[in-house]
Amino acid sequence: MQIALLEPDPEQGARLADQLAECGHEVTRFKEGSRTLLRLRANGFKLLIARARAEGLDLDGVSLCKALREDWDESAMPVVLTLPAEAPEEAILEVLQAGANDCLLTPTSAAVLRGKIAAVRRALTAPPPRTRAFSLREESVALPASFAGYDLLEILGRGGFGAVFRARRVNDGRDVALKMLHPENNDDGLALARFFREVALLHSVEAPHLVKIVDTGFDQGRFFLATDYLPGRSGAELLEDGLSPVHDAARICAGIARGLAALHAAGVVHRDVKLANMIVDDEGQATLVDLGLAKERGDRSLTASSDIVGTAAYLSPEVVENREADAASDLYALGVCLYELVTGRKPHVAASVMGLLLKIATGEPPTPPRELRPELPAELEALILSLLEHDPSLRPRSAEEVARQLDRFSEAPSAS
Repeated sequence: MQIALLEPDPEQGARLADQLAECGHEVTRFKEGSRTLLRLRANGFKLLIARARAEGLDLDGVSLCKALREDWDESAMPVVLTLPAEAPEEAILEVLQAGANDCLLTPTSAAVLRGKIAAVRRALTAPPPRTRAFSLREESVALPASFAGYDLLEILGRGGFGAVFRARRVNDGRDVALKMLHPENNDDGLALARFFREVALLHSVEAPHLVKIVDTGFDQGRFFLATDYLPGRSGAELLEDGLSPVHDAARICAGIARGLAALHAAGVVHRDVKLANMIVDDEGQATLVDLGLAKERGDRSLTASSDIVGTAAYLSPEVVENREADAASDLYALGVCLYELVTGRKPHVAASVMGLLLKIATGEPPTPPRELRPELPAELEALILSLLEHDPSLRPRSAEEVARQLDRFSEAPSAS
């Protein structure tokens, strides 16, 4: 693919050019925006990658993108704008509002860059759909349908953000979970910022027990994110079958604790740990999914000052009191999950959401798990109650420590 690269920083430009060449693309580097615009109109480039904002440029990436979008003949030119990894959410929103197809946080890896270019290439060279085309004007999607080089096979879930589908990539048959934003969210700055933050976090943290990103892009008026499709059942679905054996519950939550440990080591708080966001395979191994509410510790840009973010039953006391969520808040939510799996009920129950939040905020102690299930080991009950401590400083010190403690209970008892 013939790519135009506008990057005024020599070191960053050389790195990106080398990575693009490594992926087999022909790259022409530019240092001036106006010259880039002229050459784009004359040389048939298939993609523009440009620095979103940079001092000293006569036309930076944002201005170039706006100019291309205003030109009817070139309005479809794919544009990826680059931003530094520490860029604020306002910068990401500016990129999207300028009409860019995607945002690339730099420095990046060749693998991430290859994925971005592959998504653009599929959009440019995709064969005629093998299945029914996806229509934005329909209230419901008749499946199978075709979208962004994927066959949509079944719907896995819906929400205010959009929908999640099990999909199969046309070019290699890989199954993915494809998360698609509602078109109305394209004008919702907070929704878009959370979406691109999820993409960035998935790229930056890879570890066992955490879902892996496959692809991201924009097609038919919708932003989308594809992650590995994980066959199995959610923790919530498992609970519908009845109480989990103690060793299964411990193994599931030990895996989730290790996924949280990787996030916390990277300075990220999940903020939505719950049974519905755990996928358990046939061997009892659990993976933590859905980083849609995750963010870096100390970053309050994705939360209004009056917002409480998360699912009510899993909120820690400090979050209910509108204090900032941290690693200890994730551990509290993990404690709720473990309590549910071994007792069949949540630690706090109320007739209304406000009543539930009041119980959590005031520190009403939950019924000790062994009163509900006497065969539970006393040490496991102590761990669960420590995770549910009202005071965050009294909870376990780390997710990795929790995982190690749970390992002691994760083996099935030997037959006597």
